Amino acid sequence: RSRVKRAKKTIQMSASEELRALEKLVSRLRRRIENQAKHVEGLAEYPELAERATRILELESENLRKTLIEVQEMKARVAKEAAEESASRRRKAT
Repeated sequence: RSRVKRAKKTIQMSASEELRALEKLVSRLRRRIENQAKHVEGLAEYPELAERATRILELESENLRKTLIEVQEMKARVAKEAAEESASRRRKAT
């Protein structure tokens, strides 16, 4: 959950705000991975540096994978909250 904490800009965020923050984080991670992949290609003549850069790329890819799982969980939470809110409004209207 540390990535979520970093993505939060305030202490209290709604699930939909949290989801938007996670989606921004995913976008940033994808750009970093793309840039790191280009960096690895550029280091082809320097095997030791290329190996280190490849390890960093693997870590970034793992961070992206975990964040994408969090996004899926958050989407489910947002949908659940929306359904609960809708049901609550219907109860109040009757």
